[in-house]
Amino acid sequence: MELSKWLHDDEWLDSLHPEALSERAKKAVSQLRFTFNEKEIEKLIQEVVDGLLQIDRQCKMVSLRAFYEPGNHEINENYDRLSDYQLLYLSSFSEFFQSVSDSTRGSRVLSSVFPSLPQDFPRLAGAYNPDLLPLLREERQLVSEFQSRLEEISLSGTRPAVVKGEVRQLLQSLSRDHRMRAYLSLTGRIRAYRNEMEKLFLSLHELRRNIGQKAGFSTYHDFLLAKNGIDEKSRADVHRFRHLVEKHIAPLSDVIRQAQWERIKVYDPAPWDALYLSPSGVPTLAEEAFPLEGTYLKALRYIFSSKVPLFDAMNRKGALSFHVTGSVGQIDRVHNICSHDAMAGINSAFFPEIGQSFLLLSSVPQEWLCRILFSETGSLLYDQSAQKQNSISLSLLDSGLLRQLARYSMVILSQRAWGLFYNQLTRYAKEYDLIEWALDLPLYCALDEMEEFICRARVSNLAVFRHAWSEIATRYRLEGTSPDKPGLIPVDDLWLFSPLWWTQPLSGIEQALAQVMVLGSLPYGRYHQRLEECFTRLLLEDEPKTPFALIEDAGYPSPFAEETVQKAAFSIVDFLGL
Repeated sequence: MELSKWLHDDEWLDSLHPEALSERAKKAVSQLRFTFNEKEIEKLIQEVVDGLLQIDRQCKMVSLRAFYEPGNHEINENYDRLSDYQLLYLSSFSEFFQSVSDSTRGSRVLSSVFPSLPQDFPRLAGAYNPDLLPLLREERQLVSEFQSRLEEISLSGTRPAVVKGEVRQLLQSLSRDHRMRAYLSLTGRIRAYRNEMEKLFLSLHELRRNIGQKAGFSTYHDFLLAKNGIDEKSRADVHRFRHLVEKHIAPLSDVIRQAQWERIKVYDPAPWDALYLSPSGVPTLAEEAFPLEGTYLKALRYIFSSKVPLFDAMNRKGALSFHVTGSVGQIDRVHNICSHDAMAGINSAFFPEIGQSFLLLSSVPQEWLCRILFSETGSLLYDQSAQKQNSISLSLLDSGLLRQLARYSMVILSQRAWGLFYNQLTRYAKEYDLIEWALDLPLYCALDEMEEFICRARVSNLAVFRHAWSEIATRYRLEGTSPDKPGLIPVDDLWLFSPLWWTQPLSGIEQALAQVMVLGSLPYGRYHQRLEECFTRLLLEDEPKTPFALIEDAGYPSPFAEETVQKAAFSIVDFLGL
């Protein structure tokens, strides 16, 4: 199959008729009520689920086209059109989801034929009730406006406290004066947008409170748990996990930053020094690592040799393509790079119907290449796994935790081959990456605690939120809470400019959980036999189970056990020589 022609097949997009969805949904409900044959009910459910999965496939295809055709503005219009259609589809079939769940025959078919869906259907029915549709559309618009402001400020739209684009490169300059001017420019933009962001925040918070109340919940937090299928026990476990990270990992940031100041010989650290980790700058790729696709295939032979033929075939078809920012070995100059988000411009997708995978990276900072490249490889391997292929999974309800675990497992397992990319800078590249992990862990836990506080709040009061954040940030020892640990993003505003609460509240903790499970399964920096065995079992498991049941069966340590968090902290200390 010619991939470019397949990606440009707009026949399905052209067939979208939003005005007909309501009638289709009513017909499906009617057929369900008057159908007594379970095979017919199964067929009906399959058609509705296939409709959702088709929307998800089309969204992936549009995203891939954006990589191949970066200047095509029609692609953004198609993506917005699909996003709106998806929302309308879920809302239109809300009654169908509930009717199947309430029906004895429907429930029996779900349990026997679609074992991953019995809990999903009631959640979809409640979360996308037609009465909520106007509010959900308004919510999406406010989030879109927020993301546009982040783009204008040069902040990541997916990762908290991450600067991107030209500003990021200037903040990594060998010249302290250049770094200072870049920082002042960045914080000037943050101040300029603060009032507007506060207004957007209050509008969204009030709107989400209304969504929760209209859906029949006392708070938006309760609505969110029901929508995402999270029980109170899981959140109680997360509370314990956050406390353990605060106790064992958060204190490491003081030692890490002190070692940094000594390494770069800065004795009056300022916020503009935060991204300057070494007198040699950031890890850059070796000249012999190019072309990157060939080096990647070579690296896979050291890691997952059985997958080399698959990725080699992708390369021949043009479905494997990597582009980084900057020139080889150059760090102290501004490059004309894309304004893509640090995690946007990254496309990994698997299409089981044609047996085709894509792994495409555009304008990835060189210091992040191996982490992102092998993280996306882990995501692809998870998509191709027996677990994913033997069960229907609605993308909106897919377990982010399992995917994050696959991502970070692959990052660590790949490190034995990083020398092919960074040559003599390999050790530094690994340290650079682990320092980010160590600093991200308390940050993501602090933001999860703040998001929970915000989602539970019954009043939209900025003063209350700022006071709560000050206490939380101090407990987790975040950057900017002490003079010897200045923060790149003003700590008072960090929660407000974090994309996590805006886009996917209470989801960022999945990254922290996955990182601790991976770090807790090591001895770090040595042979990772246990981690490799756990990861292999995770990919081979073909029985539908809850995420934590799968994780336990695969052999990963529990992130809620103090011993696991202590081991994760030791792995960081051991490898960084703290």
